Amino acid sequence: MLSTDEKWVAALTENDSVFVLRMPDLSILDKWSTGIPKRVNLEDRWIAIQPNGTRIAVSSFTATRTFERNGTVVANVGALSTSSNTCVDWTPAGDQIVASSEVEGHVLADATSGAAVRQLPAPSFYGFISPNGLYLASQAKNTQSVLIRSIATGATIGTIPSAPGLLPFGIAWYPDNTIVRNSGPSGGRLERFAVDGSIIDTITSQAFGFGSTTFNVDGTYIGGAAGGFSVVIRHTTAPKREQDVSDALWEIKAPVPVDTAVLTIPKVRTTTMQHIPVPIRLGPYWARALNGITTLDVDIAWNATMAVPQGSTPVGSITNGVRTITVRVPVDPIRDDVVADLDLGTALGNDSTTLLRIVNVRGAADPTLIKRMDGSLLLSDICRSGGARYVNGNGTATLRARYADGGFDVSLITIEDGIHSVLIVTPDGRVVYQHDASLHAGSHEIHCSAANVSDGVYYVVIRTPSITLSTIQQVVR
Repeated sequence: MLSTDEKWVAALTENDSVFVLRMPDLSILDKWSTGIPKRVNLEDRWIAIQPNGTRIAVSSFTATRTFERNGTVVANVGALSTSSNTCVDWTPAGDQIVASSEVEGHVLADATSGAAVRQLPAPSFYGFISPNGLYLASQAKNTQSVLIRSIATGATIGTIPSAPGLLPFGIAWYPDNTIVRNSGPSGGRLERFAVDGSIIDTITSQAFGFGSTTFNVDGTYIGGAAGGFSVVIRHTTAPKREQDVSDALWEIKAPVPVDTAVLTIPKVRTTTMQHIPVPIRLGPYWARALNGITTLDVDIAWNATMAVPQGSTPVGSITNGVRTITVRVPVDPIRDDVVADLDLGTALGNDSTTLLRIVNVRGAADPTLIKRMDGSLLLSDICRSGGARYVNGNGTATLRARYADGGFDVSLITIEDGIHSVLIVTPDGRVVYQHDASLHAGSHEIHCSAANVSDGVYYVVIRTPSITLSTIQQVVR
């Protein structure tokens, strides 16, 4: 399992050892034993890493436990019997886990105390929580059907029925909260379903054998077992091939079920001190999530120093340098179109790029059925080197220098705030003097010592946060 920040991996071996490895060199950070006894050889075990955290959960036939990354036991799930605990998964918030037992079915438990929060009866084998944390998809031992239930209430949302020849395992959540099942007499057939159990994608043959299937965060990469203890990684935007995998490429259809709406903000490139309209689009108009809705309230956030609302765009509020506004957009039942424009005035901020992030959508019965596609604002005339960001271009500084009183008197005019460096450099590039100072925009007089300077030709160089200026000087003592 790869950690959320992609900086380390937790691996569970057959001899009950857990290795924690640094990415990408895979050097060992921690190694410890779970202390969970085996009931049978080659016993099924499961490992899962806490989302946005460092704890690790392990499940086996006899116990389910959570650990600190160094192997310290945090909790045992006390509500489970010691019979066929085969799978464990974390809630997206990282405070609870779902574990399974042949007797109790699935148990939602507190990850710190191990106490049961809610029990969801059979099926009792695999069980995985949706990316939005609302649903549990699970399978019973030795069956092919998948039951989708509400995590909050335990109510059944949908059922993916079994069919002849389907494998009894191999389910995974796609990033848009739909289900992908690896099925077929020998695996290698991938089907995608909505949470109500209705099929979305047609069957596509694949060289995936039995086993689980996994995706990266946006669904553009797919990985799965191909049989013979091998793993296949494929890019999902390659050309689609039905019943033909000779090119080892597969494309899943766009992850937007028929009952899902899409709210989109584009990527915009502009320059500082400009007014720019940023469109907000909504579609498709046939999405069931939009039926009967006339307006949506959309919360949008960005770096407050980079853009300022203009005209009818709400001013919103600023917290820790992030501006958040609420825009009410109309829902047009007959078309896909731009439903609103953000009128923004770009500013000379402290960065060159900011996300235009959709942080919340309100007004729909189930906001999770409205997919959010964040935009971004790029100021192309901003210097993107390290540190603070400043406008590029000529005329941002002027430099004059003269040799006097055993040193160089440098006159500098700059429109930038930040670190400025004054260097005395020989024609062959050797620096004989350097002075770094944090300066505000304005005029400055800087005296550079010439104690180490002999007669000859030198360059006086000024480096501002965005440009470099130089002038030549002759030293004659």
